[in-house]
Amino acid sequence: MPTVHDAFLTALYEHIDLQLLDTWERCAGEKLLIQPFDNIADNIQAHTNLRPTILAAILEITQAEHLSISVPIPKPNAKQTPMTFLAYNLSHEHQKTLLDRYVWASSAITFRVMPTDPPCPDFLFSIKDLGTMINDEVREIIHNVWHDNVTEAFLTTIVNSVQLPDHRKVTSALQNFIDSLSIVRLDTRGCGHTLCPQLNIFAKGSIIGDDKTWMQVRTFLANHTYADRLLGIGSVKTAPFKCGLC
Repeated sequence: MPTVHDAFLTALYEHIDLQLLDTWERCAGEKLLIQPFDNIADNIQAHTNLRPTILAAILEITQAEHLSISVPIPKPNAKQTPMTFLAYNLSHEHQKTLLDRYVWASSAITFRVMPTDPPCPDFLFSIKDLGTMINDEVREIIHNVWHDNVTEAFLTTIVNSVQLPDHRKVTSALQNFIDSLSIVRLDTRGCGHTLCPQLNIFAKGSIIGDDKTWMQVRTFLANHTYADRLLGIGSVKTAPFKCGLC
């Protein structure tokens, strides 16, 4: 199953009541976040039925004797229904079993399993409207932007914001993050079935680790202009996206 890329580190906790999150931190045993697929979880009324379905599925997988499932409670005035459940009272072995498969599917339910402290996302943003189907040409454009004087000055300000003994460590992490650039082209279609390729831009978020720093770097890089005299000016989009089919 391909990785589901969240918009930011704490996206799974978005729209959940803060007092409930505080309670989740104190729950017994090993804990995991459970996010059902399909849009049935968008309906808060369906959560009552989803809880026993998730419970039954995880019991079948792990045979855990003391498993518990907590339903998310929306924060006041939440604009969306939270869709992340908590499984707790797990053993370390049960936790590892569930994480190793990542996505579990049955006739009753399909869900993904995430640790309660997920790493920073790898997905940064997408670029459209560049007149090429060649990833290496786009890579060269991005490489030039990520290594220009403006970007280097910005990364230096991040390094200078940490304590002196950590300068070398942070400098190395940021450089490794920049060097981990990868591109995946999606051959999406526009109106009239016209080919409008979208290039998804990735870098290994786990290298940075800190959510605040990751957000600073992602925002900075996404606000750059990615252009070429021959290929035109790219349009940058960040998550979340709206499904074209819907």
